[in-house]
Amino acid sequence: MRVAIPSLPAGPHAPPTVHTVEHATHLIEQLLTRNARPLVLTGAGVSVDSGIKSYRGENGMYLNRGYRPIYFHEFVDRGAAGDAKRHRYWARSFLGYPPLRTAQPNPTHTALAALQRTGAVHGLITQNVDRLHHAAWHGVPPHSVELHGALSEVVCVARGTQPPQPTSRWWDVPTSKTFGPIDRYTTAHIHDPGTGCGFVAPRDALQDELADANPAWAAWAERLLHEPDLALRRNPDGDVQLEGVDYDTFAYPACPSCGGILKPDVVFFGENVRNSVRLAAERLVHDADALLIIGSTLATHSAYRLVRDMVEAGKPAILLNRGPTRADALLKHRIGLDCAQVMEQVAHNMAHT
Repeated sequence: MRVAIPSLPAGPHAPPTVHTVEHATHLIEQLLTRNARPLVLTGAGVSVDSGIKSYRGENGMYLNRGYRPIYFHEFVDRGAAGDAKRHRYWARSFLGYPPLRTAQPNPTHTALAALQRTGAVHGLITQNVDRLHHAAWHGVPPHSVELHGALSEVVCVARGTQPPQPTSRWWDVPTSKTFGPIDRYTTAHIHDPGTGCGFVAPRDALQDELADANPAWAAWAERLLHEPDLALRRNPDGDVQLEGVDYDTFAYPACPSCGGILKPDVVFFGENVRNSVRLAAERLVHDADALLIIGSTLATHSAYRLVRDMVEAGKPAILLNRGPTRADALLKHRIGLDCAQVMEQVAHNMAHT
């Protein structure tokens, strides 16, 4: 299952079918109470209230016009072109990761965690790479899958032949100077090193290493924290839009274990979803008897196919998303309202019944 740059079908798009919070909460509460194993699928819209910008607006169009992500094959290329792409990626990620890392769960995350604790929600699949569902749960939520990985880990994806001699064990620390305790890091989901050597490290720790190796960029990052007028255009994958910058001055480390290529443990465009992740998501879909989709346009095939499979199996599904989605034609109900407003009310109502 390879991830391509997503797009929505050409319009016109169908309007939402549900317009009031009362109607929305009634439908969702029915879905959760009348089925034994409801599954929730979340997308970027869930994290907007945490300050993480979504990819698309209410009209389904990209919010950052001209957005062109890096492809997997470009990132892992061992030639000069690949090195230039990695300079560019890590420089932009260095500036874009801190706001995503310091973001906190919003009412949608906490509502879903509460519903999971009571058993009203049985499973969770998220397309988001921000790990805010984990933060809301204070650990790894049960029966959960991060379909596109998470930014909290970096992994070796291309084995090298000559281990470097790092000046410090930057990856082997319990806290980071930038973020404090490294508490969103887990390797429980990583079962196959693929083409890498198996090295895994916290992204928080790498941020400190990048800051030490790039003092001028670190000074710029400090200014971004304290000078709001320097705000950058950001994407929900921790990338930022920069113009007129010499990325070649940005230093990044090789894999400390083998000298290979380090990459955040997220699925790049043109990259396959890890097989173990794909199978885990398919098991959740197979075992579920109902589906609630929140904050996703379902533009990526990796998510859309899961919804399609549920619908084709005759299982009820409801979509909560402000803008049009790829699955509108498949579903009877699309709620065109704010995620947090609806889910907070659902959690409150079900806690008092």
